Amino acid sequence: MPLATVLPEVPDAFSPLEQTRVYLYTTTTPFVNPAAPTRSEINAGVDITAQIAEWSGFTIATEFIDIPNIANKFVSRIGGRITAEDSSITFHLSESGADIRAHLNADESGVGGAAATKGWLLFADAGDATGLLADLYPFEVASMGKVRALDSNLRITVSVAFRGRFYENIALPATA
Repeated sequence: MPLATVLPEVPDAFSPLEQTRVYLYTTTTPFVNPAAPTRSEINAGVDITAQIAEWSGFTIATEFIDIPNIANKFVSRIGGRITAEDSSITFHLSESGADIRAHLNADESGVGGAAATKGWLLFADAGDATGLLADLYPFEVASMGKVRALDSNLRITVSVAFRGRFYENIALPATA
């Protein structure tokens, strides 16, 4: 009888530091096919990587549906709705305002301000190079709150709500 296939250790595990690229797209339809974006579509984004202090979330979870059966004590389950974890990115702020605030808005006041920004975020975790994998997230800015502390630089946390399906593990097209 053949043995089970053994997955080897991951020889090229990596840290996102100094490799990950994060691009912002502030239009709702920057990609003709989000499952296979073109290089020109990717290059149309704004590289926001250097202004990011940290992020949280950006994962999906599946709710489960119980399928009870009176002929069996065991309750089977099937996958149900897919939801996104609460997600946010914290950015460094500059004195001049030449930072993320020039690209994003949150309609928090409901009083005649600019509408909340809708767009896409692309995370290229291993970097932006031909054949590497990236994830695309359609989002809407839910809130933008400044983080003030005496022992840190001024920051702003941008909370996002996801507007639709994530596109994960997209192979990046050739770079110019």
